[in-house]
Amino acid sequence: MSLEQEAPELISVGTQTLVDRAGSLGLIWRLTPATIDNVIGGVTATCDGDTESIGMFSLVPGLYVGARVMVQQVPPSGNYIVGYLDPGNSTFNFGGNISTQGTLITTAGAEAAVPSAAWDSEPSIRFPAHGVFKLHAAGGWIQTADQQLVAISVRKGSATTSGTFLWASRFQAAQNFAALTFDFHGYFVNRTSADVVSQLSLTISKVAGAAGNVSLSGSAAVSPCVLSVEQIGTLSSLPSLIGDLISIG
Repeated sequence: MSLEQEAPELISVGTQTLVDRAGSLGLIWRLTPATIDNVIGGVTATCDGDTESIGMFSLVPGLYVGARVMVQQVPPSGNYIVGYLDPGNSTFNFGGNISTQGTLITTAGAEAAVPSAAWDSEPSIRFPAHGVFKLHAAGGWIQTADQQLVAISVRKGSATTSGTFLWASRFQAAQNFAALTFDFHGYFVNRTSADVVSQLSLTISKVAGAAGNVSLSGSAAVSPCVLSVEQIGTLSSLPSLIGDLISIG
């Protein structure tokens, strides 16, 4: 067989071999699942089937250690995180406490926490390492004298006034009403390298005003009492927020 006859066959064999080995040689794009290993000072992840953690460019927000993601490998430019494999915390909506049981807690002044039995639901929530979180508190409060000033606070833990303070807001009404409402947002972080699993407490105290009680309430007919939380990013993705925020961890 002449060289002219052998050449096409040799080229075909060589091309097929190259195609067969393209993946191992890093010559083709691949979409592969991976697990996030680090989100501080650069994102790293380990692709399924590999043992070595490698640098990634993320095209999605709010990554956290342990997140399951999809990675587009684009040789030779790099590896790009293009989405979440397991929705889990990637939706960022963790849920929280809710109650429609009427008056939940009453105090004449000192801070008092809603007891566990007063919540229709009081889940434990996992706060991923290095996460930044946004809480939302809404519901009803009652004053028994004019111009009482109340502080409504959120703390780490269940039914506690001594757990880590996370956020608070103050409310005041000029006249005594049968039902008032509160609605506020707050922010906190987990500065540690480990996930924090905890419930959250909602408390009320009377800061100033005439003698008499103040209360937290939740009513399906007026305003359910709700304490919810979601993840909005990470320490690396929200540098302008993290400096002064309180840490839950």
